[in-house]
Amino acid sequence: MSAATRSRGVSSYALLATVTALAASAAAEDRVEVGSIRPLLLAAIANGEAHGALNNDHVGEVLKLFRTSEPPLVDVRKVRDLPEAGCKRLEVATTLRKAYPDARGMALMTTEEKVRTRNGTVPQDVTFAYQISFCSNGKFPKSSKKPEDDE
Repeated sequence: MSAATRSRGVSSYALLATVTALAASAAAEDRVEVGSIRPLLLAAIANGEAHGALNNDHVGEVLKLFRTSEPPLVDVRKVRDLPEAGCKRLEVATTLRKAYPDARGMALMTTEEKVRTRNGTVPQDVTFAYQISFCSNGKFPKSSKKPEDDE
């Protein structure tokens, strides 16, 4: 291995270690600002959970859509280990705070939600959660199982 290759490896490792340490130590109120969820996925694999605030070029469109000025908050936690070494099943929850529903959101609201939000005129927190399988090498598992088998 050349010195340049070793240097790049150390730099990448140092960056990952820094992001991992920051994300692990961040409380839900003290989040790491990230441009994508990838560093949070890697930190959650290493530490069991990670918390961040998404800040990238595409966030503005999401904020306009939900009529909020709050950055999307992302919480990632380990659900379980997967058979492939270094791979975990992770739950990703993205929360938009102080969001107002659009017409589609209003149509999906229950009567109780409409009363609570005064027909969508009171902002609310909206959370979208999903699960993903991801590995510490930054790639998806090579499992031959179908996604529905992993549930």
